[in-house]
Amino acid sequence: MILNLLDMVRHIAIADVAARRSAVIEQLAVAGLPFERKVERFDYRPENIIVHPLSPDTPRYVIGAHYDAVPGSTGANDNATGVAIALRLLSELQTTSSNFPYEGVLFDEEETGMHGALGYIQRVTPSKILGMINLDICGVGDTVLISYPRHHGNNALLQAVKTSLQSGQHPVQSIDRLPGSDDRAFEHYGIPAISICTLESADIDLMLQSVNRASNHAPPAIIETMHNGVRDTIDVVNETAMQSVLAYVRDVWQLIEQFHHNIA
Repeated sequence: MILNLLDMVRHIAIADVAARRSAVIEQLAVAGLPFERKVERFDYRPENIIVHPLSPDTPRYVIGAHYDAVPGSTGANDNATGVAIALRLLSELQTTSSNFPYEGVLFDEEETGMHGALGYIQRVTPSKILGMINLDICGVGDTVLISYPRHHGNNALLQAVKTSLQSGQHPVQSIDRLPGSDDRAFEHYGIPAISICTLESADIDLMLQSVNRASNHAPPAIIETMHNGVRDTIDVVNETAMQSVLAYVRDVWQLIEQFHHNIA
């Protein structure tokens, strides 16, 4: 039985690294998703989990979320929430988009410097990656926040994001840049990538100041739900925030498929 998002987070939010990985794999098996475990030839030897794996020569879109957590943290909001949303979306795509070129990647070692993402990109090669959706810290707050590059031209992913923002159908705000996550690794190689999180609307200005390293400002409250902060616990995560992200990404994905076929 596939769990609801919050129950899935409860299942995955474990401080022990091996137990956490096993919990993720158990959810993949429950969902009936094809996957492979891949130890990348990169620093820290990250063990990524590839869902709906494609042949090496197939260009693909990537739906990504890191499953690791900082030592001592159960990583509930950072980032069992992103993993749960990714698994639910990938489960749906297995039915609706099985012939579309995508891979789900649950990245290891994001917290040590995006080593899982970098290892994946180097193995697959940048030319085979059409775009990337990153889900990170998606379980607290009333607003979906998205960052995306504006300079990649005629790309299906970015056209989909722009169209979705113009529609006004979701409680989404855009920002030039969110704090560092696996999307930065893809951007480094010139691959269009977006990152999605949630936070309270009152924290958006503080997030901007934090990203821009402005001085003399209080950090956004969302920081307390990460990295062994005072609210780094499953108790702060809520289903509504995650469902908002899932609904938005579903719509973006439908647009990606439309624009991809138009460009092709």
